[in-house]
Amino acid sequence: MSKLRVDPTNVYFFIATCLIQPILRSSYLVRKVKNLSDIIDFSKFCSKQFPNYKITYTRNKAIDKCFEMIVNPDLSLSLGSNRSYQVVEFGVAHGYLADRCFGSKSSSRKKRRVILPSRWDGFDTFTGLPEEWRDRSEGEFSNFGKLPDQRSKKTFYHKGLINSTFSTERFRELKISDHAVFFIFDFDLHSPTFFAYQAIKESISPGDILYFDQAFDSAERSVLIQALDEFEFKLVTATLWSIAVMVEEKNPSECVI
Repeated sequence: MSKLRVDPTNVYFFIATCLIQPILRSSYLVRKVKNLSDIIDFSKFCSKQFPNYKITYTRNKAIDKCFEMIVNPDLSLSLGSNRSYQVVEFGVAHGYLADRCFGSKSSSRKKRRVILPSRWDGFDTFTGLPEEWRDRSEGEFSNFGKLPDQRSKKTFYHKGLINSTFSTERFRELKISDHAVFFIFDFDLHSPTFFAYQAIKESISPGDILYFDQAFDSAERSVLIQALDEFEFKLVTATLWSIAVMVEEKNPSECVI
């Protein structure tokens, strides 16, 4: 009597269908799978761009590393000890980052011995996302149209759409001469991120840091890719979804002769 033969391809297909079908029926699981796929793709991108790429496991640690790099001569191109710098934040929401930096009772800041920036400018509508983004709904991250509480007289918040509150000329007015700049991109969406980068790129200098908070998403990463084409960078830090890079020099191919 001959043995019943089963095509292994059909078995694999049956098992895969049983496993994948419930996922496809769950929008929550679909989003999680998409996030995981994008994170893996971003990790490969970082490894290709920066051979010394290593993961920092929390956003706070990544931000702390940026503060350390921008002032420490041993880590930041030896441009001078305890350099003065300023922060320009694109996407503020509730003002968490400035609050964490300037909070006088912050044990974390005292432990890190953070050198405070000379000026912190934050740009946002403070009404949340203007449209849906990934699994985030329109209006999420809203501060109800109100400016966050200011912990320091060095903090300045600018309310409105970025194309009405910011420009190349506006940045030149805010820029403190000889200060390095820590740029934080956290708009999530491509259009405002692209606008902000276009406005600052002619004024970017060696020693400045650019931090992209959602670089694992194609919207922000497309702006990061443009920056990588126009400047030479060294890696500061990267998480599973964000990356910070320090400008070393302008790409010679982008220089105007």
